[in-house]
Amino acid sequence: MKRNLFILVIICFFQNEMNAGNLIGVEAKIEKAEHIWMNKGLYFVLNTVKMNLKISDEDFNKFQIIYSEKISNDKIDFFRLSTSANDFLDETKSENYIKWLSIKEDFYKSTAKNFLSDKDSIVKKYEFINSMSFVTTCSTNVNCTNVGFESNNFSTWEAYLGNACQDPNFGIAGCHAFTPTTSTTTGRVTIQSGSGYDAIVGSSVLPVVCPGGSYSLLLENQVNGGNATKITRKLNVTGANSVYLYKYALVLEDPGKSHKDDEKPFFRVSVTVLDDATCNTIDTIKCAEYLVFANPENNEVKSSFLRVSPSSPYYYKNWTSVAIPLNNYIGKTIKIEFIVSDCAWGGHLGYAYLDGDCLNSAPTISACVGSERTITAPEGFTSYWWSGYDIHGTNTSKIVKTGAAGAYQLIASTITNCELKYEFSVDSCPFVSPANCSISNVTATPTSCNSANNYYDLNGTITFTSCPSSGVLIITNGYLSQMYTLPLASPFNYTFKNLMADGVAHPVKAVFYKSYFISPTFISCQLSNTYTAPAPCGSATISCPNCLTSFNPEPGKYIVSAWVKDLNALSDVETYLNPYIEIKFSSGTSTTGQILASGKIIEKWQRVFFEFTIPIGATDISIYLGTNSGACLFDDIRIHPANGSFVSYVYDPVSLKLVATLDDNNYATIYEYDDEGTLLRVKKETERGIMTIKESRENSPKR
Repeated sequence: MKRNLFILVIICFFQNEMNAGNLIGVEAKIEKAEHIWMNKGLYFVLNTVKMNLKISDEDFNKFQIIYSEKISNDKIDFFRLSTSANDFLDETKSENYIKWLSIKEDFYKSTAKNFLSDKDSIVKKYEFINSMSFVTTCSTNVNCTNVGFESNNFSTWEAYLGNACQDPNFGIAGCHAFTPTTSTTTGRVTIQSGSGYDAIVGSSVLPVVCPGGSYSLLLENQVNGGNATKITRKLNVTGANSVYLYKYALVLEDPGKSHKDDEKPFFRVSVTVLDDATCNTIDTIKCAEYLVFANPENNEVKSSFLRVSPSSPYYYKNWTSVAIPLNNYIGKTIKIEFIVSDCAWGGHLGYAYLDGDCLNSAPTISACVGSERTITAPEGFTSYWWSGYDIHGTNTSKIVKTGAAGAYQLIASTITNCELKYEFSVDSCPFVSPANCSISNVTATPTSCNSANNYYDLNGTITFTSCPSSGVLIITNGYLSQMYTLPLASPFNYTFKNLMADGVAHPVKAVFYKSYFISPTFISCQLSNTYTAPAPCGSATISCPNCLTSFNPEPGKYIVSAWVKDLNALSDVETYLNPYIEIKFSSGTSTTGQILASGKIIEKWQRVFFEFTIPIGATDISIYLGTNSGACLFDDIRIHPANGSFVSYVYDPVSLKLVATLDDNNYATIYEYDDEGTLLRVKKETERGIMTIKESRENSPKR
C-alpha cells in the first residue's frame, strides 16, 4: 500500500532545551502515532472508503485534491491529540480514538458519495476557482518586483499546498498533489518580519529574516505532519537582472533509520527555461539544482548543517546566499521553484526561510579614491578569480582594487558549480601623491661628448620634502633605469654613465614606490623633467642600430615562437589572421612568408610556433613583426635551434624574484607573490588555458 497520497501534520514542541529522556519519549510517541496512522488512521479510513465505493484511482486523486484542506486539518487534529492526550492512542484505556475514527469514517463516506454523484460539476467548479488564482501565461510576473518579498506579501509568486509522499525524485512526482493557494492564512506560506529568531533552533541563532532584509517567506511551518509546499515565479532575464540571487535558511528533522531517504523531509530548488509561447519547460539550468534531505549522513547535511543539540533530531542551515548567473538566457523567461516537505509518514517536519534579489552580473566599479578604484563582484558566489593588467589585493576575493586602465575579467562560481564569466574595461585613475611623499625637483645635467667613443654621462639630483619609509626609488632616463632602496635622504644624487650622444631630448623621471613590486597602484609620488643630450662628437658609429650583434646563428633548422594578441579581434574569433612574423635572408634564396598564429587562443593570446631553415650562404637575417590590419601586440619572441632545449626566465626588475619560466614550447609557468614577497600560487599555461597547479597561504599571528 502506497504512503504517497496525504498531508500529515503533527504539533511541534517548542522547548528549546529538551533533556534526553523527554526527547526519547516524544520520538517514541511520534513513531507510534505514525504507525497507527498508516495502519488504522485516516489513511486506512480513506482507502477503505475507496474500496467500498469502488472509486477509481483517477477519481480518488481528484477527490483528495479537492478536499485536501479538510484532510489536512483532520491529520493535524489526529497528531495534535496523539501528542497532547496521554491516552488517545491507547485503545485499552480510552475510547476517544475509536470515536474520533468513527466520526471521520462516516464523514468521508458521505462526502465521497456526494462527490461521485455530482463529480463533473464539483470538479469543474474547483478547476474554475483555481484557474482564477493565477494567470499562467509567460507574459505575467516576469520582472523583479517583490522577488525578495519586500512588499510584505508573496504577490508575483505562485504558492501551492500539497502532500508529503514517498517520492524518489523529491518533488517531481505527481504524488504531492500540489494545488494553488493565494491565502495568507494557511500557516504554510507566511511572511516573516522583525528581529526574531527561529523557535526550534532557539538561542538567538537563526534569524527569521535574512540579515540586511526586512521580510522573508516561511515556506511550510514549524509543525510536523506530512505537508509539502511549493512556491514558484517567472522572471524575464535582462542585462540588468542577469544574476538571480536567492537566500535561504533551513530546518529539517531527521526521522532516523525507520524512514528511507525519499520519505524524509527535504528541500529542493530548481530553475527552468520556458517557451514564451507555450510556457512549457524547454531547458533546465542544471547547475541551479539544489536538493537536501534530512539524513545526517548526506554530504550536504554533513558539510553545511548544524545540529540543534547533541540529542536533537533537528538539523539547521543558517542563511546562505546562492547566485544563479543568467547571462546565457538574456531575453528568455525562466521559472524559479522552491519545494519543502515534511516526512511522508507524518511525524517529522521540514521548513525553509526564503529571500531573494535580482542583480546585474557586471561588477560594481567605484569612482577613483586617490590613485585607485574598488571593483566588487556580485554576491552569492563561493569563489572568485580576477585577471587584468593591475589587479591588486587578493584576486580570489569578492573585492579587488586597481588604478590602471585596461581590460579585465571576472570568473565566479557558486556552491552548485554555476559559473559566471564577465569581461569589462576600467578607466585609469589620476595619480595622487600621498601626504608622506613629495618630490620638489628633478635635475639632469649631461657631460660633454667624449670624442673617443661618442659617450657622455648624465648627473642629476632629486630633491624631496618627504618619502615613504619603505619601498624603492626608480630613476629612468627613457630606456635605462636605476633602483634604490628607501628610505633615502634629500637631496639624492644619481649618475648614468656611458650614454650614447645623439643630440636629442630625453625624459628623466623619479618615482617613489611604496612596495618592492613596480605597479601604478604602488606609486607614492613622482616627478619628471627633460634634458638634451650632447650632439655626436666622435667617429664611432653603429652601422646597424637595430642589429643584435650577439645573435649570429649558423645555417640549419631553427624554431621561431612568440605570443600575439589582436586588439581588434571579436571575442568569439578562433584564430588571429592579422599579426604575423616574417623572416628574410640577404641571399634571397629563402623566405618564410607570413607566419601566423595557430592553436587555441588562451586569455586573448595565441602562440606563433614555426620551424624554419637558415640557408647556406645567407649573410644576414631580418625578422619582421607585422600586422595585416589594426593594432596587435607581440610578446615572448624567441628563436632557438630546433634540436636544442630552450628555457627562458623572467624576473621582476625591482624585487628580482622569479615571476615566470617559459619552456621549450614557449608555455609559461607563472609565479605569483603577495605584497610581502611570499609565493602565493604557481600557474601553468596549457592548451586548455591557464591552470593553477599549486597554491599556498601563510598566516603569521601577531604577537
